[in-house]
Amino acid sequence: MSDENNNSTRAKVSYLTRPRRAIHELSEYTLCPLVGLNLSDTHLRIAMADCGETELSIGMQRHGWAIAASKQADHPFSVWLSEYLDQQHADLIIRFEPLRKTDALRDYWFSCHRGGETAGAWWALITHPHSSDNLLTEIAGELHLLGHTTARERIASKHTQDNAQRAVHSLGKRVLQLQREAQAATERHSQEQHLLLQRLIAAQRQVMHLCEENPQPSQNALSEQIALARAEIEELRRERTVLEQQLIIEQERQQTKALQAPSSSRCVLYVGDGDQSTCPLQDWIAQRKGALLRCGPSDRDIAQHIARADVVVYDSDSSSLHKQTIDLCNTGGKPVLLLNQPFSERHAALLDRLSAI
Repeated sequence: MSDENNNSTRAKVSYLTRPRRAIHELSEYTLCPLVGLNLSDTHLRIAMADCGETELSIGMQRHGWAIAASKQADHPFSVWLSEYLDQQHADLIIRFEPLRKTDALRDYWFSCHRGGETAGAWWALITHPHSSDNLLTEIAGELHLLGHTTARERIASKHTQDNAQRAVHSLGKRVLQLQREAQAATERHSQEQHLLLQRLIAAQRQVMHLCEENPQPSQNALSEQIALARAEIEELRRERTVLEQQLIIEQERQQTKALQAPSSSRCVLYVGDGDQSTCPLQDWIAQRKGALLRCGPSDRDIAQHIARADVVVYDSDSSSLHKQTIDLCNTGGKPVLLLNQPFSERHAALLDRLSAI
């Protein structure tokens, strides 16, 4: 009876103290994800250089070299990698140690995997003395499929990023084109206004000249000449008014085009003194997950605010510093939306102009 108890105790002690598997005893299908999960390409290059291996230039070749070196018990890389992983994942090795059953090992590995501890959990599992070959084959297959899925997601993400960069580049070129068109339209209308003003001044001088040459003309002749001159002046004024309205329409059209670039995080800067006119704008931008900045036209940091913004909304009734703000926006390539209507109509006009963003 005593001998049976001793034998049972020895068997139990042998079961509990079974040594962990050494790295060179592991199969290649377990070492493949082990190297991939625990060593970046840069880290692997450094480790290989320390072992005197510097000729492999292809990543897959370096990966295969690491697996082959790990299979050699006395290879410097195998010794270093085993010690390195034991230090990095000491806590997980201790947590895995009490587990004995295959189901318990599988469940705990998946729990660690879902918690973001895949690399350490894999090292603890494949070196655990009670991990069966079937269990390791099953989980190695899961990791292999996960690698394919991750690669596909990485490729898709890169494709999406490239498309976004091309869209941003195209949008930037379009904004610059619209700004040049707006500047050309402004210069053209300014020249036309200048010509009209010269004609108006010439007509006024003609009236004065007629009055000086004919100090006492006949009442009918003088009245006729004055009426003609006034009619021409009035016609010139109407033409000037039409051109000014066309200029305003052209500026608003160019500003609306500049605001038609799609963005889910557009930053809008309101330059003005009042808070009430920004309330509808703030609600409108919040619905689109954008951002609203505010500053006064005399704010010392207005240039920095303009640099941060995608669009500038300027309340032209709020300050006399209109030209300074417009110059800063033009220098930074920022589209400007001008508010030049009575206060009672600003809310609706502002939201109508921004509805195309």
